[in-house]
Amino acid sequence: MLHALLSAACSFKLPALDLKLPSPSLAEDGRFGGGGYATALRVCADVLSSPNDSGGWRELGTLLHGKGRLDASAMALRRATQIEPLDSEAHVALAEVWLTEVASEEECEWVIATAEEHNAAKGGWACRQPRFAPEGTVANAVRAPDMLVADEPRLLAWLNEKCDHTILPALEAQFGIPARELWLYDTFLLKLGVHVDDDGFGLSFNVLLSDPADFEGGGTRFPPNAFSSEEAVYTPRRGQMLSHYGGLRHASVPCTGGLRYIMVGFVRAERLVELRLEDAAYGARTGER
Repeated sequence: MLHALLSAACSFKLPALDLKLPSPSLAEDGRFGGGGYATALRVCADVLSSPNDSGGWRELGTLLHGKGRLDASAMALRRATQIEPLDSEAHVALAEVWLTEVASEEECEWVIATAEEHNAAKGGWACRQPRFAPEGTVANAVRAPDMLVADEPRLLAWLNEKCDHTILPALEAQFGIPARELWLYDTFLLKLGVHVDDDGFGLSFNVLLSDPADFEGGGTRFPPNAFSSEEAVYTPRRGQMLSHYGGLRHASVPCTGGLRYIMVGFVRAERLVELRLEDAAYGARTGER
């Protein structure tokens, strides 16, 4: 059976990944029955025998990633998400960043004005963190003015409407997790120059509220990662939401002039918490970090 499956690969889907499959004669050789070679044979056979099983493609993508075949790995993982849009593990493994239009210029102006009105009535913006200190800051020496969206009823009502009609549906499409399983557990406005956030247990998003002409610098920087050997910097348009898996390493690009207002939110899903805990347990067993 394995001989036939591997032979069929020449005319099936795996050549699109530019894979050099093991020869059928070696596949049937008892000397190659263990270790990583046997795993590769099994994974290829699983994909060939069940091409519509997202789990097989996800496992193939993970295997290729471990071998440094990043392009082929991404193709296999995307195939998993095409077959099963709710395969959240494959979506997370792809570690993609999305930009989605969620607010008009007029809405952004209103959010900023409402936030300023709210904080002026309180005597000024708060600086609560430590979480918004620039990367590398010693003893949290720099703090960014911020406010919880939930503290202003009008902003909270606006955000809830956006979550129902735009934000959560966009995250569902990006990460394959039904919107009904997602919950927003923290959202705040920042009036800042630079910040770093890293939540490894959920999804992160930020919405640019300011006109880019009102500040210099800014954006979100993603260092090289599993699927990209180059650094990427995203500079959303006004009203765009930038969203990504919280465990994806990222940092703010410093704002070198003017004021930049953004809305930052963190979203939880039980399956992502479980996935992260499984990863942590695996790392503890193997010594990996």
